[in-house]
Amino acid sequence: MSIDPKALRNAFGHFPTGVCVVGARAPDGERLGVTVNSFTSVSLDPPLLLVCLARKLRSHDALVAARGFAITVLHGEQAALSARFASPGADKWQDMPAREGSAGGLILEPHLAWFDCEMHGCMPGGDHTIMLGRVLDHGTAAAGHPLLYYRGGYAALAGAA
Repeated sequence: MSIDPKALRNAFGHFPTGVCVVGARAPDGERLGVTVNSFTSVSLDPPLLLVCLARKLRSHDALVAARGFAITVLHGEQAALSARFASPGADKWQDMPAREGSAGGLILEPHLAWFDCEMHGCMPGGDHTIMLGRVLDHGTAAAGHPLLYYRGGYAALAGAA
C-alpha cells in the first residue's frame, strides 16, 4: 500500500504543535538557526529532548556537527520571527537579541521558554535527522501564550491557559 505524501502531511497537520527556533554555532563559528515544530521532551533522568531537522536544510550538516544547540520556544506574537528563521537567506540573526548557551547554542530573547543542550546523539529518520540533546539549563517566561502551528498555518489558544 502506497501513502500519498501530501495527504500524510495534511493529516499530520491536524495535530497542533508549538513553534521553536533551533539555534547553534557551526564548528567554524557561523550562527545557525531554523524554525521547527518537531520538538519534544524525551526524558527527565537524564534530561533529554529531541528535535527533527529536514535533511534538505542548507544548515543541516552544520547543525548536526555542532557541539550543542538551543531551543527557543516562541510566544504568540512571534510569527514573523518564526517566518524569518523558516526562510533561506542572509544572516537570520542580524539585529536579533540572543545570548549564547554553555554548549554554543543561541537563545533568542524574548521567548516563552528555552533549553540549552549539548549534542547527545543523532540518528536518521527518513528525510529528517533526529537530534537528541542533553539539557544543561533551561528557563521560562513569567507569562505569555505559545505560538502554535495547525493545519498549515499559525494558530492561537482559544482561551487563556
